[in-house]
Amino acid sequence: MGVGKTVVGRALAVRLGLPFVDTDVILAERHGPVGAQVRTDEAGFRVREAALIRELATDGVARVVATGGGTVEAGDAWDVLRAHFRTIWLDAPLEVSEARVAGTDRPAWDRHVVERWARRRARWLQATVRVDATSPLDIVVGRAARGSAAARFVHHTTDGPCPVQVSETLDGLGDLVRAVAPGPVVLVTDETVAACWGDRVRAVLGGPPTLTLPAGEAHKTVATWSRLLDELLALGVTRDTTVVALGGGVVGDVAGFAASAALRGLPVVQLPTTLLAMVDAALGGKTAVDHPRGKNLVGAFHPPVAVGVWPGFLETLPPRERASGYAEVVKTALIAGPALFDRLGDPVGVDLVARCLEVKAAIVERDPWDRGVRLLLNAGHTVGHAIEQAHGFGVWTHGEAVAAGLVVEAEYAVRAGVCRDETLPDRLRTVLRRAGLPVALPAGSREQLLAALALDKKGRADTIRVPLPVVVGELSVVDVPRTELGALIAGATP
Repeated sequence: MGVGKTVVGRALAVRLGLPFVDTDVILAERHGPVGAQVRTDEAGFRVREAALIRELATDGVARVVATGGGTVEAGDAWDVLRAHFRTIWLDAPLEVSEARVAGTDRPAWDRHVVERWARRRARWLQATVRVDATSPLDIVVGRAARGSAAARFVHHTTDGPCPVQVSETLDGLGDLVRAVAPGPVVLVTDETVAACWGDRVRAVLGGPPTLTLPAGEAHKTVATWSRLLDELLALGVTRDTTVVALGGGVVGDVAGFAASAALRGLPVVQLPTTLLAMVDAALGGKTAVDHPRGKNLVGAFHPPVAVGVWPGFLETLPPRERASGYAEVVKTALIAGPALFDRLGDPVGVDLVARCLEVKAAIVERDPWDRGVRLLLNAGHTVGHAIEQAHGFGVWTHGEAVAAGLVVEAEYAVRAGVCRDETLPDRLRTVLRRAGLPVALPAGSREQLLAALALDKKGRADTIRVPLPVVVGELSVVDVPRTELGALIAGATP
């Protein structure tokens, strides 16, 4: 109540060139004053409100809709809104709303208003975008217009809801962080990202203290993690401090792992700046550092409280790193099925990144501790991690190693009779080569690869669990005997 839904909605409709409707006005025209409806039969009013939302969602008309304050609790109205609309949350402190509605007759502003506001806020957090409703009207409308082009969904982690937002503006990431981090914020980034984006992101976040890591996979070590932990504690962080990780997979891993350990756990927001991190690494809660005995052997599960993606970060990404990230897009499409696989080659933007994140989120929600179906996300990674380990972290990028791993594992799947599509290795080669990625093992690496495969953390006593493709959209986790590891990497053709 009192945040300006009608005023902002009407102005937004003018800006977007769309018709505008206010659900309270329609309900009043059909059934009498809204206040009277709520007082005499609130349950019936909510039923009528939900029915109206379904009507507006399914009549095929594009429009801007201003809802009532309690619409999020009206039957299935919120689920319908999220399925059919871009939802914009006009956020204002409760005391601001109180001042705005003073002297008006609002039946829901009673002694239960604080409880009601807190209960509804849990759903508002799931909106496509949050806009600070205390800003001047033109700023609110501008941010709402930009936010209407964002893609957002809620990923349900073991620690609670995690809003995932792919925004067309950098400002949208600031809104997201403020929505989930009411206390102090510490920004963690690396030297490369800091030089390109540090000042702009700090400005969007309100100038938080910043800790900077050395850049590159070679620095994803216990020593780097320990130093970051020392620096966080030196800042005097408390349990309500949120760590914001701005960078690629290395920053996300190291910052997330440090956040998991500091004070037995600080909330972390992931703001990925590489394509690889945007479509994969930032979401899922796996945080780790490398060890001389293998990749990602020291770490913890620590889900983020939010993931904010702005594809604009890719503007400064070197071509090799951008190509590296595309390997994870291909892997995700292989898992998701033909609808996404056939889009490989489309421009990388909000829709493609959001779809990849939705695929990963759905799998992680089914298997948060990586003991079952989540192994599918390791497609290409068994051989890929071995390549990285055998040749030294940072010689091949992670994505380059995964690209070669996808092809090698697909070839093995065909030879082992697991894959029903004999053309799949060649189809993978085509899309990966087009992205500038390798499609074969490094020359002369067999013995080193076998030694690295033997250390795979997914291994059991006599086997290694490898997700192998059956067809596009279907993978099977196969226990490959250790005696067959040579066969796994045999026959990989350039």
